[in-house]
Amino acid sequence: MNKRYLYRAKSVDTGYLVFGSLVYSPKEDEYYIVEHNDEELSWLVDENTISQCTGCEDDEGNLIFEGDKVIYEYYSHKSKGKVICKEGCFGFEDKEKVFTELRHASMFSIKLIDPTYIE
Repeated sequence: MNKRYLYRAKSVDTGYLVFGSLVYSPKEDEYYIVEHNDEELSWLVDENTISQCTGCEDDEGNLIFEGDKVIYEYYSHKSKGKVICKEGCFGFEDKEKVFTELRHASMFSIKLIDPTYIE
């Protein structure tokens, strides 16, 4: 599966992060993450922890997800920010609320502060 359609969330049962496809069950009003390689393996997840993969990686090859906190550097400008989705685009938002689109990620040096960060 394309990493662009990969999701992660905390399992309600274990508290661990799980990765896969996101499925919503309207009957139960619950969200599940389904394992890509085994559709019978799924986890009930806390909907407040669901985040989508941006399709980008940091300098060390870690996938970047919505909600991750990162340090990014562009030439001499270095800043900390949170990965968010704004107007349909993933990007970094720093403490001054300046938004920088991730589609230009190849021009940045990006380092995850905590690759498993979820508020």
